[in-house]
Parts: sequence; structure tokens; C-alpha cells
Amino acid sequence: LRNPSTDIPILLKEQLPPHFPYQITLNLINHALNTPLTPHNFTLSQVKHLYPEVEFLYPNPPNYIKGFIDLIFFHQNQYFLLDWKTNLLPSYDTATLQQAMTEHDYHLQSSLYQTALTRYLSQTHTPAPLAGTYYIFLRGLPTSGVLFLANN
Repeated sequence: LRNPSTDIPILLKEQLPPHFPYQITLNLINHALNTPLTPHNFTLSQVKHLYPEVEFLYPNPPNYIKGFIDLIFFHQNQYFLLDWKTNLLPSYDTATLQQAMTEHDYHLQSSLYQTALTRYLSQTHTPAPLAGTYYIFLRGLPTSGVLFLANN
């Protein structure tokens, strides 16, 4: 997008199915782009290198692991993974997010994503490290709903 603040409303008006609520969808997108990604000090709207819907496939004997990463981004000389979640939770505080992570096995998902990106970066000789994975629970934005798992 050349200028997200003007392009997003136009794109939504052109592309959003009529049964989707325009203003609610626009607010959700704006929150996703402008909520600070704690513990770091930036928002997605400040990130220049975004790679959405990245497919991966790698061997894990005796099978293969295949999937899609919602978003990979490069910022401040580090790579980050991001996974969007729409879970309806009783609250979006850290304890509730951690409980959802355990109940839905998102820690395993994060490990698979980190392995996929680490393998890719090792093959491309990219010197930048993988910082970790963001889980963004969209219904909690803009006041809560952001959980960061640092790369181990």
C-alpha cells in the first residue's frame, strides 16, 4: 500500500463483501496497524518489510510439516513472525492469552513457524536474527490482546 491511511478505506469500499460491517472492519484494521507491539516500541504501520501468507514445507521424519505463516516482517534488523487470532475470550489480559495459548497448542504452532523461518534464513545466509512470534488477538485491540513469544 502506498499510503495505508487513505488506501485502506478505498480498498474496503471496493472489496469488502456487502454483508461485512464497513466501519467495524476499518476500525479493526486500524487497530491492528497502530497498536504498539509490546514489548517492542513500534507498530505494524511503521514496518516497511511485510511478507503476508508465507507458505512453508520442510521435512520432519517420517513426514513433512506444511503450513502458512500469517505474517513475517523485518524491522530493526530482526525478523518477526505474527499470527492473527480471532478467539472470543472472556478477557484479553496476559493470563487469559497464556491460557488460550496452552488450550489451543499455539506454543507448538509458534515452534513450527520459528523452525520454518530459521531453516529458510539459514539457507539464504541472512545474518539477521529471528526475534520471536507475536500473537495478536484482534478482539482485544487496541488496549490488550498482544502477546510476544521471544525466540528461544
